[in-house]
Amino acid sequence: MTFRILSQNRNALKKLTTFKPVNRYHRQIILPGFGIEAQSKLASSHVLVIGAGGLGSPALQYLAAAGVGSITIADGDTVSLHNLQRQTLFHEGVIGHNKALAASEILQKLNSEINIQTIPAFLTTESIQSAIQAADVVLDCTDNLEIRYEINDACCQHQTPLVYAALYQFEGQLSVFHYGKDPFDLRDVYPDISANSVISCDIGGILGTVPAILGIMQANEAIKIICNIGEACSGKLLLINMLDYQQHSFTLQKRSKTLITSSIKDAPSQSESDAAIKEVSSLSQLQNLIASGAILVDVREEFEQPRISSIPHHSIPNSRFQSESESLSTASALIFICAAGKRSEYIAQNYKQQHPEKEIYTVPQGVSILSTKESD
Repeated sequence: MTFRILSQNRNALKKLTTFKPVNRYHRQIILPGFGIEAQSKLASSHVLVIGAGGLGSPALQYLAAAGVGSITIADGDTVSLHNLQRQTLFHEGVIGHNKALAASEILQKLNSEINIQTIPAFLTTESIQSAIQAADVVLDCTDNLEIRYEINDACCQHQTPLVYAALYQFEGQLSVFHYGKDPFDLRDVYPDISANSVISCDIGGILGTVPAILGIMQANEAIKIICNIGEACSGKLLLINMLDYQQHSFTLQKRSKTLITSSIKDAPSQSESDAAIKEVSSLSQLQNLIASGAILVDVREEFEQPRISSIPHHSIPNSRFQSESESLSTASALIFICAAGKRSEYIAQNYKQQHPEKEIYTVPQGVSILSTKESD
Protein backbone atom coordinates (compact mmCIF):
# COMPACT_ATOMS: atom_id res chain seq x y z
CA MET A 1 0.00 0.00 0.00
CA THR A 2 2.80 2.41 0.88
CA PHE A 3 4.65 1.78 -2.36
CA ARG A 4 1.48 2.29 -4.39
CA ILE A 5 0.80 5.63 -2.70
CA LEU A 6 4.35 6.78 -3.23
CA SER A 7 4.20 5.72 -6.87
CA GLN A 8 0.98 7.64 -7.40
CA ASN A 9 2.48 10.76 -5.81
CA ARG A 10 5.58 10.43 -7.94
CA ASN A 11 3.53 10.13 -11.11
CA ALA A 12 1.48 13.17 -10.18
CA LEU A 13 4.63 15.18 -9.66
CA LYS A 14 6.44 14.24 -12.86
CA LYS A 15 5.20 17.32 -14.68
CA LEU A 16 6.14 19.55 -11.76
CA THR A 17 9.67 18.40 -10.96
CA THR A 18 11.24 21.11 -13.09
CA PHE A 19 9.93 23.71 -10.67
CA LYS A 20 12.39 24.72 -7.98
CA PRO A 21 9.92 24.69 -5.05
CA VAL A 22 8.82 21.13 -5.79
CA ASN A 23 12.41 19.98 -6.10
CA ARG A 24 13.27 21.58 -2.78
CA TYR A 25 10.38 19.99 -0.86
CA HIS A 26 10.08 16.81 -2.90
CA ARG A 27 10.94 14.43 -0.01
CA GLN A 28 8.05 15.66 2.14
CA ILE A 29 5.61 16.24 -0.71
CA ILE A 30 5.75 12.53 -1.63
CA LEU A 31 4.80 11.52 1.91
CA PRO A 32 1.42 9.75 2.18
CA GLY A 33 -1.20 12.27 3.29
CA PHE A 34 1.05 15.27 2.69
CA GLY A 35 1.37 16.20 -0.96
CA ILE A 36 1.13 19.58 -2.70
CA GLU A 37 -1.85 20.58 -0.57
CA ALA A 38 0.08 20.42 2.70
CA GLN A 39 3.07 22.12 1.13
CA SER A 40 0.82 24.92 -0.06
CA LYS A 41 -0.51 25.35 3.48
CA LEU A 42 3.04 25.73 4.76
CA ALA A 43 3.85 28.26 2.03
CA SER A 44 0.85 30.43 2.97
CA SER A 45 1.38 30.22 6.75
CA HIS A 46 2.93 32.68 9.18
CA VAL A 47 4.79 31.39 12.25
CA LEU A 48 5.99 33.63 15.08
CA VAL A 49 9.04 32.31 16.96
CA ILE A 50 9.65 34.18 20.21
CA GLY A 51 13.23 33.57 21.25
CA ALA A 52 16.05 32.56 18.91
CA GLY A 53 18.13 30.75 21.52
CA GLY A 54 18.44 27.08 22.44
CA LEU A 55 14.88 26.17 21.42
CA GLY A 56 14.37 28.78 18.72
CA SER A 57 17.62 28.05 16.90
CA PRO A 58 16.74 24.48 15.79
CA ALA A 59 13.03 25.27 15.43
CA LEU A 60 13.77 28.11 13.02
CA GLN A 61 16.09 26.00 10.90
CA TYR A 62 13.49 23.29 10.34
CA LEU A 63 10.57 25.68 9.84
CA ALA A 64 12.56 27.51 7.17
CA ALA A 65 13.74 24.27 5.57
CA ALA A 66 10.18 22.91 5.51
CA GLY A 67 8.96 25.94 3.54
CA VAL A 68 6.94 27.94 6.05
CA GLY A 69 6.16 30.97 3.89
CA SER A 70 6.51 33.68 6.51
CA ILE A 71 8.50 33.54 9.74
CA THR A 72 8.80 36.31 12.31
CA ILE A 73 11.72 36.08 14.74
CA ALA A 74 11.52 38.06 17.98
CA ASP A 75 14.58 38.35 20.22
CA GLY A 76 16.36 41.29 21.79
CA ASP A 77 19.40 39.33 22.95
CA THR A 78 22.83 39.20 21.31
CA VAL A 79 24.89 36.14 20.42
CA SER A 80 27.51 35.20 23.03
CA LEU A 81 30.28 32.63 22.87
CA HIS A 82 28.62 30.39 25.46
CA ASN A 83 25.47 30.28 23.29
CA LEU A 84 27.25 28.33 20.56
CA GLN A 85 27.28 25.15 22.64
CA ARG A 86 23.56 24.71 21.93
CA GLN A 87 22.43 27.49 19.57
CA THR A 88 23.89 25.91 16.46
CA LEU A 89 22.14 28.29 14.07
CA PHE A 90 24.88 30.79 14.94
CA HIS A 91 28.66 30.81 14.52
CA GLU A 92 31.64 32.73 15.89
CA GLY A 93 31.32 35.36 13.18
CA VAL A 94 28.04 36.69 14.59
CA ILE A 95 29.06 36.97 18.25
CA GLY A 96 27.81 40.31 19.54
CA HIS A 97 25.10 40.54 16.84
CA ASN A 98 21.39 40.63 17.60
CA LYS A 99 20.02 37.09 17.49
CA ALA A 100 16.91 37.90 15.46
CA LEU A 101 18.87 39.75 12.78
CA ALA A 102 21.67 37.17 12.67
CA ALA A 103 19.16 34.33 12.45
CA SER A 104 17.29 36.05 9.62
CA GLU A 105 20.44 36.48 7.55
CA ILE A 106 21.51 32.87 8.04
CA LEU A 107 18.04 31.44 7.35
CA GLN A 108 17.65 33.44 4.13
CA LYS A 109 20.78 31.67 2.89
CA LEU A 110 19.15 28.35 3.79
CA ASN A 111 15.89 29.22 2.01
CA SER A 112 15.71 32.37 -0.10
CA GLU A 113 12.11 31.62 -1.16
CA ILE A 114 10.51 32.41 2.19
CA ASN A 115 9.79 35.74 3.88
CA ILE A 116 11.56 36.38 7.18
CA GLN A 117 10.66 39.32 9.39
CA THR A 118 12.47 40.33 12.57
CA ILE A 119 11.66 42.02 15.85
CA PRO A 120 15.18 42.69 17.19
CA ALA A 121 13.94 43.60 20.66
CA PHE A 122 12.47 41.96 23.72
CA LEU A 123 8.69 41.88 23.40
CA THR A 124 6.57 44.09 25.62
CA THR A 125 2.93 43.60 26.59
CA GLU A 126 1.87 45.80 23.68
CA SER A 127 4.19 44.31 21.05
CA ILE A 128 3.27 40.74 22.06
CA GLN A 129 -0.36 41.48 21.23
CA SER A 130 0.34 42.85 17.75
CA ALA A 131 2.90 40.16 16.90
CA ILE A 132 0.65 37.28 17.93
CA GLN A 133 -2.39 38.76 16.20
CA ALA A 134 -0.58 38.47 12.86
CA ALA A 135 0.56 34.85 13.34
CA ASP A 136 -1.06 31.50 12.54
CA VAL A 137 1.07 29.60 15.08
CA VAL A 138 3.33 30.83 17.90
CA LEU A 139 6.38 29.03 19.28
CA ASP A 140 7.34 29.98 22.82
CA CYS A 141 11.11 29.50 22.83
CA THR A 142 11.80 31.82 25.76
CA ASP A 143 13.14 31.20 29.26
CA ASN A 144 11.51 34.23 30.89
CA LEU A 145 8.61 33.28 33.14
CA GLU A 146 6.75 36.59 33.01
CA ILE A 147 6.92 36.68 29.21
CA ARG A 148 5.76 33.05 28.98
CA TYR A 149 2.52 33.92 30.73
CA GLU A 150 1.99 37.06 28.66
CA ILE A 151 2.53 35.04 25.47
CA ASN A 152 0.08 32.44 26.72
CA ASP A 153 -2.57 35.01 27.63
CA ALA A 154 -2.24 36.83 24.29
CA CYS A 155 -2.56 33.52 22.40
CA CYS A 156 -5.66 32.76 24.45
CA GLN A 157 -7.13 36.15 23.58
CA HIS A 158 -6.48 35.75 19.84
CA GLN A 159 -7.14 31.98 19.78
CA THR A 160 -3.73 31.37 18.25
CA PRO A 161 -2.14 27.91 18.71
CA LEU A 162 0.86 28.05 21.04
CA VAL A 163 3.62 25.44 20.95
CA TYR A 164 5.27 25.39 24.37
CA ALA A 165 8.57 23.81 25.42
CA ALA A 166 10.67 24.13 28.56
CA LEU A 167 14.06 22.76 29.57
CA TYR A 168 15.86 21.73 32.72
CA GLN A 169 19.35 20.23 32.54
CA PHE A 170 18.76 16.82 30.86
CA GLU A 171 14.96 17.09 30.64
CA GLY A 172 12.39 18.72 28.41
CA GLN A 173 8.65 19.44 28.39
CA LEU A 174 6.36 19.89 25.41
CA SER A 175 2.71 20.82 24.96
CA VAL A 176 0.35 22.66 22.60
CA PHE A 177 -2.06 25.22 24.02
CA HIS A 178 -5.07 27.07 22.55
CA TYR A 179 -5.62 24.53 19.78
CA GLY A 180 -8.40 22.11 18.90
CA LYS A 181 -12.00 21.70 19.99
CA ASP A 182 -11.15 21.68 23.70
CA PRO A 183 -8.08 23.93 24.00
CA PHE A 184 -5.88 23.92 27.07
CA ASP A 185 -3.80 26.67 28.60
CA LEU A 186 -0.36 27.11 30.19
CA ARG A 187 -2.24 27.89 33.40
CA ASP A 188 -3.77 24.42 33.30
CA VAL A 189 -0.24 23.11 33.83
CA TYR A 190 1.18 25.90 35.98
CA PRO A 191 -1.68 27.99 37.44
CA ASP A 192 0.53 31.03 38.03
CA ILE A 193 4.14 32.11 37.93
CA SER A 194 4.88 30.70 41.39
CA ALA A 195 4.06 27.20 40.16
CA ASN A 196 6.53 27.31 37.29
CA SER A 197 9.99 26.28 38.46
CA VAL A 198 11.77 26.32 35.10
CA ILE A 199 15.12 27.97 35.71
CA SER A 200 17.54 29.41 33.21
CA CYS A 201 20.45 27.53 31.65
CA ASP A 202 22.77 30.04 33.32
CA ILE A 203 21.77 28.68 36.72
CA GLY A 204 20.89 25.04 36.17
CA GLY A 205 22.99 24.20 33.13
CA ILE A 206 21.83 22.42 29.99
CA LEU A 207 23.09 19.66 27.72
CA GLY A 208 23.22 21.16 24.23
CA THR A 209 21.31 18.32 22.58
CA VAL A 210 18.27 18.77 24.83
CA PRO A 211 17.08 22.13 23.40
CA ALA A 212 17.94 20.88 19.92
CA ILE A 213 15.58 17.93 20.28
CA LEU A 214 12.79 19.95 21.94
CA GLY A 215 13.13 22.81 19.44
CA ILE A 216 12.76 20.39 16.53
CA MET A 217 9.73 18.89 18.26
CA GLN A 218 8.23 22.38 18.48
CA ALA A 219 8.79 22.86 14.75
CA ASN A 220 7.22 19.45 14.16
CA GLU A 221 4.12 20.43 16.14
CA ALA A 222 3.81 23.67 14.17
CA ILE A 223 4.02 21.79 10.87
CA LYS A 224 1.39 19.29 12.02
CA ILE A 225 -0.96 22.10 13.07
CA ILE A 226 -0.53 24.05 9.84
CA CYS A 227 -0.90 21.01 7.59
CA ASN A 228 -3.59 19.38 9.74
CA ILE A 229 -1.75 16.07 9.91
CA GLY A 230 -1.20 13.69 12.79
CA GLU A 231 -2.22 14.46 16.35
CA ALA A 232 -0.95 17.60 18.05
CA CYS A 233 0.39 17.42 21.61
CA SER A 234 -2.71 19.22 22.88
CA GLY A 235 -4.39 18.37 26.17
CA LYS A 236 -1.29 16.65 27.48
CA LEU A 237 2.17 17.46 28.77
CA LEU A 238 5.03 15.37 27.42
CA LEU A 239 8.10 14.97 29.63
CA ILE A 240 11.33 13.54 28.24
CA ASN A 241 14.52 12.63 30.09
CA MET A 242 17.44 12.49 27.65
CA LEU A 243 19.67 10.47 29.98
CA ASP A 244 17.53 7.34 29.84
CA TYR A 245 14.89 8.31 27.21
CA GLN A 246 12.07 7.81 29.66
CA GLN A 247 8.94 9.59 28.46
CA HIS A 248 5.83 10.43 30.42
CA SER A 249 2.66 11.87 28.91
CA PHE A 250 0.23 13.43 31.37
CA THR A 251 -3.36 14.29 30.54
CA LEU A 252 -4.14 17.88 31.48
CA GLN A 253 -7.10 19.00 33.54
CA LYS A 254 -8.83 22.35 33.36
CA ARG A 255 -8.04 24.74 36.18
CA SER A 256 -9.42 28.12 37.13
CA LYS A 257 -7.21 30.86 35.74
CA THR A 258 -5.37 33.51 37.78
CA LEU A 259 -3.90 36.63 36.20
CA ILE A 260 -0.13 36.82 36.32
CA THR A 261 -0.27 40.35 37.70
CA SER A 262 -2.14 39.19 40.77
CA SER A 263 0.35 36.41 41.48
CA ILE A 264 3.21 38.89 41.40
CA LYS A 265 1.38 41.54 43.38
CA ASP A 266 0.29 39.17 46.11
CA ALA A 267 3.76 37.75 46.70
CA PRO A 268 5.01 38.91 50.10
CA SER A 269 8.02 41.18 50.05
CA GLN A 270 11.42 40.03 51.23
CA SER A 271 11.30 42.25 54.30
CA GLU A 272 7.95 40.78 55.34
CA SER A 273 8.83 37.10 55.44
CA ASP A 274 12.27 36.07 54.23
CA ALA A 275 14.01 36.88 57.50
CA ALA A 276 11.74 34.49 59.40
CA ILE A 277 12.27 31.58 57.00
CA LYS A 278 15.24 29.29 57.52
CA GLU A 279 17.12 27.31 54.89
CA VAL A 280 18.09 23.65 54.87
CA SER A 281 21.54 23.32 53.36
CA SER A 282 22.43 19.65 53.86
CA LEU A 283 20.86 16.21 53.85
CA SER A 284 21.88 15.57 57.46
CA GLN A 285 20.20 18.80 58.56
CA LEU A 286 17.04 17.77 56.74
CA GLN A 287 17.07 14.32 58.35
CA ASN A 288 17.64 15.78 61.82
CA LEU A 289 14.75 18.21 61.42
CA ILE A 290 12.40 15.44 60.33
CA ALA A 291 13.59 13.26 63.23
CA SER A 292 12.73 16.10 65.62
CA GLY A 293 9.17 16.32 64.30
CA ALA A 294 9.28 18.70 61.32
CA ILE A 295 7.17 17.73 58.32
CA LEU A 296 8.69 17.73 54.84
CA VAL A 297 6.18 18.95 52.21
CA ASP A 298 6.81 18.27 48.51
CA VAL A 299 4.97 21.00 46.57
CA ARG A 300 5.85 19.73 43.08
CA GLU A 301 3.07 18.63 40.74
CA GLU A 302 2.26 14.91 40.62
CA PHE A 303 3.78 14.46 37.17
CA GLU A 304 7.22 15.74 38.18
CA GLN A 305 10.03 13.22 38.51
CA PRO A 306 11.80 11.81 40.42
CA ARG A 307 9.34 11.22 43.23
CA ILE A 308 10.59 11.23 46.83
CA SER A 309 10.79 7.74 48.29
CA SER A 310 13.77 7.76 50.65
CA ILE A 311 12.43 10.02 53.37
CA PRO A 312 9.06 10.63 55.14
CA HIS A 313 7.10 13.47 53.56
CA HIS A 314 3.71 14.86 52.57
CA SER A 315 2.91 15.60 48.92
CA ILE A 316 0.72 18.67 48.33
CA PRO A 317 1.10 20.03 44.76
CA ASN A 318 1.30 23.79 44.51
CA SER A 319 -1.79 23.81 42.28
CA ARG A 320 -3.81 22.31 45.19
CA PHE A 321 -1.92 23.78 48.11
CA GLN A 322 -4.51 26.35 49.07
CA SER A 323 -7.29 23.76 49.30
CA GLU A 324 -5.22 21.02 50.97
CA SER A 325 -2.90 22.93 53.29
CA GLU A 326 -5.34 22.48 56.19
CA SER A 327 -3.79 19.03 56.69
CA LEU A 328 -0.64 20.80 57.95
CA SER A 329 -2.41 22.76 60.68
CA THR A 330 -1.15 20.60 63.56
CA ALA A 331 2.51 20.77 62.54
CA SER A 332 4.73 23.18 64.46
CA ALA A 333 7.58 23.01 61.90
CA LEU A 334 7.35 22.61 58.13
CA ILE A 335 10.01 22.12 55.46
CA PHE A 336 8.94 23.00 51.91
CA ILE A 337 10.74 21.41 48.98
CA CYS A 338 10.34 21.52 45.18
CA ALA A 339 12.47 20.93 42.07
CA ALA A 340 14.85 23.86 42.37
CA GLY A 341 13.81 25.93 45.37
CA LYS A 342 11.66 28.57 43.68
CA ARG A 343 8.14 27.31 44.35
CA SER A 344 8.99 26.15 47.86
CA GLU A 345 10.31 29.63 48.70
CA TYR A 346 7.18 31.29 47.34
CA ILE A 347 4.87 28.95 49.27
CA ALA A 348 6.96 29.25 52.43
CA GLN A 349 6.70 33.04 52.30
CA ASN A 350 2.92 32.97 51.90
CA TYR A 351 2.44 30.27 54.53
CA LYS A 352 4.65 32.06 57.06
CA GLN A 353 2.70 35.24 56.52
CA GLN A 354 -0.52 33.38 57.33
CA HIS A 355 0.99 31.31 60.16
CA PRO A 356 3.73 33.40 61.83
CA GLU A 357 3.75 31.09 64.85
CA LYS A 358 5.10 28.15 62.84
CA GLU A 359 8.75 27.36 62.16
CA ILE A 360 9.22 27.35 58.38
CA TYR A 361 12.12 26.00 56.31
CA THR A 362 12.87 25.82 52.60
CA VAL A 363 15.36 23.71 50.63
CA PRO A 364 17.05 25.99 48.06
CA GLN A 365 18.81 23.01 46.48
CA GLY A 366 15.48 21.31 45.78
CA VAL A 367 15.00 17.55 45.62
CA SER A 368 18.56 17.04 44.43
CA ILE A 369 19.59 17.39 48.09
CA LEU A 370 18.22 13.89 48.66
CA SER A 371 20.85 12.38 46.36
CA THR A 372 23.82 14.19 47.92
CA LYS A 373 26.37 12.41 50.08
CA GLU A 374 27.72 14.00 53.24
CA SER A 375 31.47 14.52 53.28
CA ASP A 376 33.50 12.85 56.01
